[in-house]
Amino acid sequence: MQEKEAESVRLKQSYIDLQEKAQGLAVENERLATQLGQERKAFAEQYALERQIRQRVETDLEESRQTVRDVQNDLSDVGNRFAAAEKQIAYLQEKEAEAERLRQSHTELQEKAQGLAVENERLATQIEQERLASEEKLSLLGEARKSLSDQFQILPTRFWKKKAAVLPSRTASSSIRF
Repeated sequence: MQEKEAESVRLKQSYIDLQEKAQGLAVENERLATQLGQERKAFAEQYALERQIRQRVETDLEESRQTVRDVQNDLSDVGNRFAAAEKQIAYLQEKEAEAERLRQSHTELQEKAQGLAVENERLATQIEQERLASEEKLSLLGEARKSLSDQFQILPTRFWKKKAAVLPSRTASSSIRF
């Protein structure tokens, strides 16, 4: 990110330098045009010499114009690179913000997962306790069932023993009556 900012600062400085150079060249161009006018007036009688000077000035002027065009092209390129760098910076800032949102979401999900793990452990403990209580109840019910079954098996025997004990005495008392 700092590299992008440094690149952006360099591009801005380069842009400023090129603007200053273009202004300097424009001033130079004006100076040359003025010089040409002064030389025409001063050397009007020396046509041959004027012609040589004119050719030289026109060549310089064309070179200056070409330099201005080159500088303008360079300036345009720098402007395009600067715009591209700004877009890249904006894109990177957007991605950085998205990464931060994802980090926050990840942290929230981790906290939620930890909470669910604690709740899951609590529920597992509760289920285990309920299972143990159910096993104990089933064991007690099994014992009660066995006890009742044993008692039901003993009960008829007791009943018949009591009946047998009562029957002889009743039989004896009923035979006495007759």
